[in-house]
Amino acid sequence: MKITNGKDIFEVTRGAFESIYKRLGFVPFEETDGSPQTADGSSQTPDDDTLFLENVELKPIAQWSNDELRRYAQLKGIPIPANAKQLRAAVQAELKAAGGREQEAAEG
Repeated sequence: MKITNGKDIFEVTRGAFESIYKRLGFVPFEETDGSPQTADGSSQTPDDDTLFLENVELKPIAQWSNDELRRYAQLKGIPIPANAKQLRAAVQAELKAAGGREQEAAEG
């Protein structure tokens, strides 16, 4: 089956889609008259914030820059402490609470 995150299109097995890609925000992809659409018929054009969240969550938190940590916190409504170590800990706690995949713990 073909899937998309609004930016990229991949061909994967249904099992891979259900167990991995679906929770990462991918949806089934259908192409009609040259215009990409999701299975429900709507065009999928995510905004910059959505793309940022999808892409940054794919890498370990230890590799996030301070700017990425701040932007993620702003978008998720996480209070932003003055110190980068506390910010990283707050973001990591949010990821775990949201049921995201395990992120590497690291000091900023």
